Amino acid sequence: MASRPVSSGLGTTELRYDAHPAQRFDRIVGPALILLGALGFIASSSFKTGDVESSTFIIFQVNGWHNVVHIASGLLLCLGFGYWVRARTVTLLFGATYLLVALIGWIDGSDVLAWFPVGTWGNILHTVLGVTAIAAGLAPAPARHVIVDSPGRARTGAVRSTATAPGTVATEDRPARGERAEAGTAAGR
Repeated sequence: MASRPVSSGLGTTELRYDAHPAQRFDRIVGPALILLGALGFIASSSFKTGDVESSTFIIFQVNGWHNVVHIASGLLLCLGFGYWVRARTVTLLFGATYLLVALIGWIDGSDVLAWFPVGTWGNILHTVLGVTAIAAGLAPAPARHVIVDSPGRARTGAVRSTATAPGTVATEDRPARGERAEAGTAAGR
């Protein structure tokens, strides 16, 4: 759960967000791709292009360039660990790129732009990762929780922030100063 402290005259208010599906995707797939790319160098470290040389790693065809792409993709996803908006952007970029790679792989059948090898299993993996990333990236915004530390009081706990929740202290739920003054003078008449 990510948080962002906000200071006010009443104490400290901390906004917390549930993890977005894009953050979860990034936390799982990012390190897995880095590991896959690093282990792929055991099978093949050839950086030859054109007539692509490849070796089989588990069931996937790999070469040095393919391994570098997996490591770079994993590092890109690691950028999405923090804030959910960044995770959503990174995950959508990743998903669109992997769907493009999958499309090229399905059309060509043996390599992607004569740069790195792909086979049927590689195309399936790229398609599944691309579709899953797009789905995670398009998921709605996570729920927001507000936690208030009042001066001299213990933390009150998590409150789901809505306009009708009595414990909500979000600024959009408070009346403006002018509205308070007008309400007070109208009530006194």
